[in-house]
Amino acid sequence: MARMKKSFIALVFILIAAALLLVLIPRPDRSGLHRLEFSAPGLKPVLQEPELSLAKKVKMDRHIADGQVLHFKGSGILTLSPEIRGKKGIFFTFQAVATDSGKIRTSIYLDRKGKLIKLKTYLGHSYYHSFFREMKLMKQDRFRIEVQGNGILVANRPVIYDIVDIDKRKYVFVIALDTLRYDKVGATRNGVDLTPHISEFRRDCCEFTEAFAQSNWTLPSFMSFFTGQYEFNHQITRNSSLSADNPFLSRDLSKRFFTVNFNAGLWLKGKFGFSRGFDLFSVLSSPKDSLGGKVMFAQALDFLKRIQAPSVFMFLHTYQIHSPYAPPEKFLKQVSEQSEYKKLDSFFYKKQFKNDVAPNLRLAMETLYDAEILAFDRFFGDFIRSLKDLNIYDRSMIVFLSDHGEEFYEHQGWAHCHSLYNEVIQVPLFIKFPGFRFKGKKIWENVGLIDVLPTVMDQYRISPNPQVDGLSLMPLLKGQAWDREQLLSSTSVAWLVRQIPPKLSLLRNRFKLIYNFRFTPEDLDYFAEFGTPPEVDDIQLFDLGKDRSEVSELTGKEKVRQLNHFRSELNRMKKTIAAVMKRKRLKNVTLSEEEKEKLRSLGYL
Repeated sequence: MARMKKSFIALVFILIAAALLLVLIPRPDRSGLHRLEFSAPGLKPVLQEPELSLAKKVKMDRHIADGQVLHFKGSGILTLSPEIRGKKGIFFTFQAVATDSGKIRTSIYLDRKGKLIKLKTYLGHSYYHSFFREMKLMKQDRFRIEVQGNGILVANRPVIYDIVDIDKRKYVFVIALDTLRYDKVGATRNGVDLTPHISEFRRDCCEFTEAFAQSNWTLPSFMSFFTGQYEFNHQITRNSSLSADNPFLSRDLSKRFFTVNFNAGLWLKGKFGFSRGFDLFSVLSSPKDSLGGKVMFAQALDFLKRIQAPSVFMFLHTYQIHSPYAPPEKFLKQVSEQSEYKKLDSFFYKKQFKNDVAPNLRLAMETLYDAEILAFDRFFGDFIRSLKDLNIYDRSMIVFLSDHGEEFYEHQGWAHCHSLYNEVIQVPLFIKFPGFRFKGKKIWENVGLIDVLPTVMDQYRISPNPQVDGLSLMPLLKGQAWDREQLLSSTSVAWLVRQIPPKLSLLRNRFKLIYNFRFTPEDLDYFAEFGTPPEVDDIQLFDLGKDRSEVSELTGKEKVRQLNHFRSELNRMKKTIAAVMKRKRLKNVTLSEEEKEKLRSLGYL
């Protein structure tokens, strides 16, 4: 009996020791992705993109985040030691820039037991490339990058991935159509359905009927999307980059996914911080193109056909329907046989408000916008069909959204960036889950773009950053309690037109409050040439259940009753925004000629 007791105690100790080992010993990475570091004498990490401007000596037209920078004179060598065997893929992006009038030669070798096998050579004064190769690696293999010339080489962290069959891969797509109003999905123009393919996709999704952007123009809105933070918390401006201390959720996603970003640039450039966490960050050549969606999807499909990684996260963005409206003629003819115009700029800064607008001009603007949507819808449908043909669609998580909407003079203004009415901040948000989970489900609670990536992370069990304001939408989808009483949208630190003062919007159930900071006389003078902004109260309250168009403000006792529900949060937000703006002195922005030209192409100048 004593011997049995001793054996039992020994067994208990063995089990406890085994359990401790399981907890304490790091588990192997099951993602199939391995991110490695280059080594070289004097190699420095890249922390923030603007500081990557080659010590202010050489202009960088590309931005590689989370990477390393090698300054060299005459020559430089980087080495990579994978210590991984088997059939693998290797991928990294790099930029070489000469600091004199000469050229840089970059040669990539495989060092196999001391024998150098040349894989690729690049030559030029300045270039940006992706090195992409799938091959069988042996244990002692090394990669060697030799650089000759005088300049700087910047490379992101190489990713080596397992090659897996397509039926074992995971895909997440975020398709972001800039400037799409929520009410345009399923709408018609002269009997023509503007979004037949988006509507068909919508039926495979769960739909968030009350989804709102956290700001009213592209830069702060997408920064809120990627950080999960309100705009006065991420504090991005037109002439700043995201602080290194701020969360950027694509970095967290990169722990499980090969991350890809195809975007139309301008406000989504790497210099603001948008390249962080992406293995491939590619800016389309033209921000505004009548075939922008088609070009974007073509690039995405080309890459998907080449990459055999176990998991891919892909962000796809286009300005195709953004002003100036210039749709392909065949789509314009479908929505209007006798369109008054074939192209129109919707606004530039001072013309955003206009006191006298002819009905035919408003109709012409919206007709062109609708034709742009019809064209994009065709390209979107082709892309979805290709995903199905590649056997990718069913297993994918696909998010369709926009960063803001567009006004067509509903509240005496054009376009966006000036107000927080629904036509500007309510956006479509459809999510197709793998295996069509939650298909057909509709969520009526107020949700934001800050909630999207936390939801993706929740789906794939990636821990969220504690600094985010966003919440996972999974509890709502599962019918569980959700911890948010009010949703905020604002424009304060991240202004586009400096003369438009800050605004904030609070949503609580079906009620919406807009708080308008006051114009100064000097600010109003800025717009006087074309038309001054409409006069509005400091506080506007709407019952969206009865008044979706926000034309009839609550008054009297009902306004007082609802204001009491908002008062505490409103006062807190007013103080928060005022403090942030006082602390962050905004400077005048100096734009390069290239940036000015791109702003003109989108109608901003």
